[in-house]
Amino acid sequence: MTSNNYPQDISQDRGRPEPVLFLSLAADAFTTYHQAHGEYPKEWFQLDFTFVNGPYHMDEPDIRASKADGNRWKPLKCEYTYEIKFSGRDTFHIQAINPRNSLSCQIRNGMDEPVININEENIFHEYYRPVLRAVIDELKKNREDPSEFYASVESQGPNQAVVHLWHQDAFKAENLGIVGNPGGRCRDFYYDMKQKKITKKLGWQ
Repeated sequence: MTSNNYPQDISQDRGRPEPVLFLSLAADAFTTYHQAHGEYPKEWFQLDFTFVNGPYHMDEPDIRASKADGNRWKPLKCEYTYEIKFSGRDTFHIQAINPRNSLSCQIRNGMDEPVININEENIFHEYYRPVLRAVIDELKKNREDPSEFYASVESQGPNQAVVHLWHQDAFKAENLGIVGNPGGRCRDFYYDMKQKKITKKLGWQ
């Protein structure tokens, strides 16, 4: 995937919302830890990892998790709280909890990038918001609950966007080690930016 939810020319760290950037960096830190220890960390303090949402001094507290934070950490100047929902020898699941105490973004082992709840329109770049609205409408037509789905968006040239849609069941502990279509309800929506409509839907295999 090439977009990290943003058009390629603005997909730099500075332009990425806090939870998307944090989860991307945290997943990289998890991978590094796994390579060294043969398992994923269960608490944040185990990682050689710092994060601050804005300018800071190295002697400020909360730029690095402490043992007291356990598996749930709100870094310095951050709006979101980050929870290690599950961690084991070969699998992990990390969530971003918003100030309303609801789940906004998440990432698990085997994913290239975090996925965002499709109702959290403000986290997606405005370029892709019409695409997500079309997907939400399609889900509602099928009598599915959009709040159960999480997405990343891939740009395929100037006229096509692909929404990679993950159902919440894919993040259940029993599905974390499954490839293909974990939970059975993940799929892709192809959206034509010129025609402003969904042109194709494909279930994952």
